Amino acid sequence: YTTLFRSCVGCVWGFVDLMLYLAERGLYYQVQECLKFPAQKCPDLLALALIQSNGPLSIIRHEMISGLIPIFLGNHSNAGVILHHAWNHQVSI
Repeated sequence: YTTLFRSCVGCVWGFVDLMLYLAERGLYYQVQECLKFPAQKCPDLLALALIQSNGPLSIIRHEMISGLIPIFLGNHSNAGVILHHAWNHQVSI
């Protein structure tokens, strides 16, 4: 179970990095549309992947994080983890 979970998490991070790459190469609106579903269904995974991405702080990454953070200022079960990572993670600019 743990190995499967780790590989799924790795897939999420790889997917988000790919989406950020594509957005910076002219597919901004298509990527934005693609990320709507995870933003609604698993905002914690998407937020964590965006926060921990090793890429630069692009426009879409900034907009997505800014749009997701208010979810965790309310009563979300993973608010503590997400806000801790958001506060403490070093972002490449």
